[in-house]
Amino acid sequence: MSGTIGTTGMAAGTLGMLARDSSAVRQRMDVLTQQVATGRAAETYAGLGARATISIDLRPGLERINTYVNNISQADTKLGIAGTALKQLSDIASSFATQTINMSAQTSTAVNSIAVQAGLALQQVQTLLNTEVGGHYLFAGQDSANQPVPDTEFQAFVAAVKAPVAALSATNAAATTAATLTAATGTSMTSATLGTARVRVQSGDGMDLPSGIVAGQNAYAVQTAPNSTGSYVKDLVRSLASLAAMSSGQAALGGGFTSFVTDIGASLQGVVAALGTEMAGVGQEQIGLKDQKTSLSDVATALSAQLSSVEDVDMAATATALSAVQTQLQASYRLISNMQSMSLVGYL
Repeated sequence: MSGTIGTTGMAAGTLGMLARDSSAVRQRMDVLTQQVATGRAAETYAGLGARATISIDLRPGLERINTYVNNISQADTKLGIAGTALKQLSDIASSFATQTINMSAQTSTAVNSIAVQAGLALQQVQTLLNTEVGGHYLFAGQDSANQPVPDTEFQAFVAAVKAPVAALSATNAAATTAATLTAATGTSMTSATLGTARVRVQSGDGMDLPSGIVAGQNAYAVQTAPNSTGSYVKDLVRSLASLAAMSSGQAALGGGFTSFVTDIGASLQGVVAALGTEMAGVGQEQIGLKDQKTSLSDVATALSAQLSSVEDVDMAATATALSAVQTQLQASYRLISNMQSMSLVGYL
């Protein structure tokens, strides 16, 4: 009798041990199932155990680098669009510079046509200077929420330049030219809130680089010619406004007309040269940012690899382990089921 009781107690103990083992296997299967589903070793730092310190140390640095890379990508996109706008401004200046070369020999009708074209070009120039991307004005510097060249200021500038042209005669070309230059130099066409600060791009730890162009301000080109305001934007608008103000009758002024349009042509050629320098500067900004992005991306790749070795699992190995644990758990369940179905007679 006592032997029977001992045997029964032994069976119960064995069954309990199997149940505990089965529970451990089940927990292991749950972990592996989660890992296969997510590809991650754990969803919390606690689940990583001792390796958590590596993740905690590296992840903030990776996130910071990714922020810098994103900053650079956005800046590069904006610089590309700004560069295209500058090229269009240059094309406008070049086109009208060419038209002024033989303008003194043009008929009254042709002069009127050029004046109309110049008026349309003025509108295009203002539109280009107010280029907007994602709610930000590219040529507004750090004041990117506000239009850099509002209608009121632009129209006032154009009107100030046009006014002296009406008095152009055969003998006062130099005075008229000087008056338009004085008007352009002393009149602002940009928003009163527009400062001189260019956009800055945080592209690394301690790296805060200027980027882009502010309307009306030369970032790279230096203009010192007597017929220049020192700003290629002002020079371009002054030249176009002067052409737009001309009338057919002025074509008959002879030397005075020729002298006046020759100055306009020279001014426009200076604009083309200055814009070439500005575009080259913007291009160098893009190259510098792209080089920095490449360097940061290399560091990010290295950090990501280190984090992956800690936070991620080998999917093939994990799937194999899961399959093995599932087989082990099924065998455990069968063994428990068999023991539960065994009667006391089975131990006698």
